[in-house]
Amino acid sequence: GLEELRRQEVASGAELNQKFTKEARNSMKHGSLNTFVGGLVGLIGAPRMVKGSLREAMRCEHQGGADAEVRFMSSNGIVTTAREEWEFAVNPVEGKTYGERNEFRKLVVAGLVRKAHMNGTYI
Repeated sequence: GLEELRRQEVASGAELNQKFTKEARNSMKHGSLNTFVGGLVGLIGAPRMVKGSLREAMRCEHQGGADAEVRFMSSNGIVTTAREEWEFAVNPVEGKTYGERNEFRKLVVAGLVRKAHMNGTYI
C-alpha cells in the first residue's frame, strides 16, 4: 500500500535510462519543426479549464466524470478507477488499501492475463 510506496528507493537517472533502453520495442518518430513549435496545443488542442484551473478540470474528470467509477486495469496491472487514482495521487487516505501489483503478477503467472503486443494494454 501507501507505506510500501513511501519506502521504495528511486533509481538513478542512469538506471532508468538503461531500463527503458532495454525495454524499448518501438523507435521514436520525429515530426516537423512546425509540429515541435506547435507543442501539445498544436497536436491535441488547449486543455479544458474549470473555474480557470487545469487542476480543477482534472479533479472534475477523475471524480465527477461519467466513467469515474468504471474499473480498468492500468498498464502496470492495477485494477482501479479514475476516482481511486485521483485520491491516491492527490489525497491518499492513511491506512486505506489501494490496488497493488502483486496480485497482477499472480494473474500473469496463472495465464489469466496477457499483455497485448499492439498497444501495451493488458487483456
